[in-house]
Amino acid sequence: MSTFLRSRCQVQSFLAGEDACGLDHESFELDMRLEACLIKYHSPYPEVRAVCKPVDDPTIPVETLRAYIIGSFWFFLCFFHQSVFDRRQPRLFLNYTVPQILIYPTGGLFEHSPRSCIRIFGKKVSLNPGPCTFKEQMFVTIMKNAGAGGSNFMSYAITMKFPMFFGLDFVGFGFMLLMNLSTQFFGFGIAGLLRRRVVYPSKAVWPTILPILQLNKASAS
Repeated sequence: MSTFLRSRCQVQSFLAGEDACGLDHESFELDMRLEACLIKYHSPYPEVRAVCKPVDDPTIPVETLRAYIIGSFWFFLCFFHQSVFDRRQPRLFLNYTVPQILIYPTGGLFEHSPRSCIRIFGKKVSLNPGPCTFKEQMFVTIMKNAGAGGSNFMSYAITMKFPMFFGLDFVGFGFMLLMNLSTQFFGFGIAGLLRRRVVYPSKAVWPTILPILQLNKASAS
């Protein structure tokens, strides 16, 4: 809040003019442009600004074949763990930070692999394009968090299928597959429609995402 109040006071001093600020014209104009840029493109919360950057480097690779291989490996491993132990008592819960920490050395192992290429649809794709970037690590983390968690419908399917509850015979593989796909597509579709309101605005904040971003930032540094 102190940072926000300081920015507000600075804006008010800018509105008073360069004479009231005690700055020359060039410094006054530069400070005004910098403050306007921070207000428009950066978050007003200091906690978010400490983790996120308002700029992006498009030259850093993201969706590499290496990232898809690592992401698929951790997705199937975490999904297998969740499928086996999630319905048992006591429940063995795997926190999201554990695979995220292990993703970093997995990418480091791929860096020492031979730099060979394979052809996919007639196009050469490198298995090891160089050092593993923090964008690749974040992409793998998103794959793991989005897919390995499973669908909430599985809890309903167990209640519908078991004879001790409802004992519905039509609850089979096809029914559970279609219901899982429909609920997942519905959830991701609603999330995509709400991006302009809950993701893109600089004032939007998701506190549970900040530790994931900070851990990815720490591993990249």
